[in-house]
Amino acid sequence: MSAWPQFNSIQWLASALMFVLFLYSLRQKQQRISLPLSVFIGLTLVWCLCAASFPLLPDLESKIFLNRIKMVAASLVSLSLCWFAAAIYGELKVSRWVWWVASLVPAISVLLTLSPYHHLLIRDYAIRELQDGQLFVFSNGPWFPVHSLIARLLIIAAIFFLWQGMKSLHAFHRTRNKLIILSIVLPSLLDTVAVYLYPELRFIQIVPTALAFSSIVLVYVVFGHKTLEIIPFARAKIVDQMPDPCLMWDLNGKLLDYNPAAQKYFELSSENIGVYVDQIPGLPLDVRSSYPWTNSLEIELHDTCFFAECRPVRYKQGEVIGTILIFKDVSGQKRVERELRSLNQVKTTFMGILAHDLVGNISTIANTSEVLIREHAKMPADDVLANLESIQSGARDMNEFILQLADWARTQFRTLQVEKSVLEMRSTVLKVVEYLRPLSVEKELNLHVLIPETCLVRADARMIETVLRNLLANSIKHGPTGSEIKVTVTDAGHLLKFSVCDQGKNLEVMQLNSFFQDTTAEVSTANFGTQGLGLLLCRSFIRLHQTNIWAEKMTDGTSAIHFHLDKEKV
Repeated sequence: MSAWPQFNSIQWLASALMFVLFLYSLRQKQQRISLPLSVFIGLTLVWCLCAASFPLLPDLESKIFLNRIKMVAASLVSLSLCWFAAAIYGELKVSRWVWWVASLVPAISVLLTLSPYHHLLIRDYAIRELQDGQLFVFSNGPWFPVHSLIARLLIIAAIFFLWQGMKSLHAFHRTRNKLIILSIVLPSLLDTVAVYLYPELRFIQIVPTALAFSSIVLVYVVFGHKTLEIIPFARAKIVDQMPDPCLMWDLNGKLLDYNPAAQKYFELSSENIGVYVDQIPGLPLDVRSSYPWTNSLEIELHDTCFFAECRPVRYKQGEVIGTILIFKDVSGQKRVERELRSLNQVKTTFMGILAHDLVGNISTIANTSEVLIREHAKMPADDVLANLESIQSGARDMNEFILQLADWARTQFRTLQVEKSVLEMRSTVLKVVEYLRPLSVEKELNLHVLIPETCLVRADARMIETVLRNLLANSIKHGPTGSEIKVTVTDAGHLLKFSVCDQGKNLEVMQLNSFFQDTTAEVSTANFGTQGLGLLLCRSFIRLHQTNIWAEKMTDGTSAIHFHLDKEKV
């Protein structure tokens, strides 16, 4: 067996290494993990320095005093190691009372070591003379078995922390966590053998030297290989808290990991780990069928639009060892694109209406006035008056058209607000009928308002008058001479259905319904002539009331346009 002089140089070398590691660890910025690691290395450094200094002390009393200092450090090493492991696995929350209980026995061991009763922990100190030196020996006191058992339980707890953290790691990263576990297990096994089987190993203090070289592994793995970016703390703080789904695969197309967002959207479970991409039913078909995702994907899930991009995961030599598929929520961007497209369609429609309707009315007025200017002296008075009335009528229509155009534009740009009030519909319809009576008299049309006096709705009066005016004006314009136009109401539960029925045949019901149901602003008025803008207004105003408007072919051959309004409770 080797005596102190043969092993002493190794202990001094280990102490020098640990001192360097201690300073290096303290200077790291990741205080959450560098502090407990520095405490562990510092305690191990004290233990190793004491062991290296034993041969330098001449008498037994000095050696006993130094051994008591060593026992203080040794009593706290396992606790500091547990703290270090818990700091690495940041997701596992340990209650304060658990730490207090775990610290109880090490604290008692420290107090016993520093007290006159230290023989309860270590006793029977002696110096054994050897051929090439002296060996400091001792035996266990009655408290030592408890101290030793708790220390090993704390080391098992540290290994448990690391093992739990390893479950959520990529297979490539688990190797690093295993290195940390191995660097803890080997010195612990050596200490167990020294305590219970071969005391000679304990007397020459081989355990602190083994811990010193384990510290090299710990510092290298944690700071040299950026363990903080691998072990679950970073995963919990970055990947797990990402609002967007994130999936990780190996090169064979097997699922390796996923974050909570991916679990939510794709209904994944631990059973999907290791399963090929095309065999996971929760994934969208586009994702399953397009592996290995050489091109970006755009998919829609639960009313959310995602842009999926695949990125390679590379080892330090640049070798691709896996892939990560990140789904970026682009719903907001798509919404902005739709709004821009809608605004562009509004602009196109706006210009089309101006070109089709407004320019036509202006041309008519211009032509009529030109004829009057040139021929008024030769024209009979009745013809001059008729042309002036035509100009007046065209100007009035154009003024009404411009007002409607302004209202429609405000609905498209969402600046027109609905101001609901209690509206008596019979008087409202009669008011509109009276306004349009000159047109109906000219065509000998009969307008029947079949609405009771007590018919009350909650609606915007000006908007509903505009709707009625446009629908009735269209019926008058396209209804046959001498025909009838009816305005009726039907109870539909919490709504009232109003209908404007006429005998005109110029409008196809399917075409009208397509017009009313179109969800975009891109509606051409060319198919509807000058009534197109009025229908646009009707559609927009009824939608602002959050109800429906539609057309129907009646059984008697007439056509009807219906719309709903909220019934006012009496």
